[in-house]
Amino acid sequence: MSKLLFRATQGDRPVAIGRATSDEVSALAGRVVPAAVRDDIDRWNLIAIRDPLGRGIQIHALGWRRRLGNTWITSPIVSIDAASAMVSTSSAHSYALGEPNGADIDPDLADHLLYALQTWGLLRIERAS
Repeated sequence: MSKLLFRATQGDRPVAIGRATSDEVSALAGRVVPAAVRDDIDRWNLIAIRDPLGRGIQIHALGWRRRLGNTWITSPIVSIDAASAMVSTSSAHSYALGEPNGADIDPDLADHLLYALQTWGLLRIERAS
């Protein structure tokens, strides 16, 4: 498993949030249609929201939208096209992936992730040490 970023609960279930592993990313491999790209995401991270009891994983792209110049996290990813560096999401949007993030997540992106988790109804969110 990747480095844990946050712990939380969703309903009565524990949830672990961290960077997606290569196996989690590979499970979403597929084709993305280039004509449908909504924006480019730079300094991106693929974030996994995991139910440790094995009831599911959601992967999201977290980064900086190039056109709007703001932090952004996508809805759950349904397909990752590594060849074209694109993702498509459950909300029917596609994003081109620019430069990936480095080893540490930018503090502004971590704050945006925390905001998103709160907005999505996760409770008792705490940063992992």
